[in-house]
Amino acid sequence: MIDTDGTQLGIKPIAEAITIAKSKNLDLVEIAAQATPPVCKILEYSKFLYDQEKKELGRGGRQMQHRDLGMKLLMSVQEKLGAIAVVEQAPAPDRNRLVMTLAPKHA
Repeated sequence: MIDTDGTQLGIKPIAEAITIAKSKNLDLVEIAAQATPPVCKILEYSKFLYDQEKKELGRGGRQMQHRDLGMKLLMSVQEKLGAIAVVEQAPAPDRNRLVMTLAPKHA
C-alpha cells in the first residue's frame, strides 16, 4: 500500500487499508492489479481520473501532425458523395479538428 506522499506503508489487510484511506477522506485505488500482492494507493479518485484523462489527451498532439491525411479523407468523402450532396462548407480546420458541411442536392 502506498500513501498519498508516495511512502510505502507495506502490506495491509483490505479492511485496514480502507479504514486508513477513509480516515484521510480519500479513496483506496488499486493501481497494479497484476502485482503480487496487488498495489493500492491512497488518493483522491476523481483527481486520479482527471490526471489519467489529461495524459490521454496529451498524446493527441501527434494527431495534429497528420492533418493532411484528414484533409485527404474529407476530399475523398466529397468525391464519393458528389452525385447526391453539395458542399456547403469546404473542409477547414476548427481548433483541433477538420470540419466539412454537406447538404443534399435538390432534384
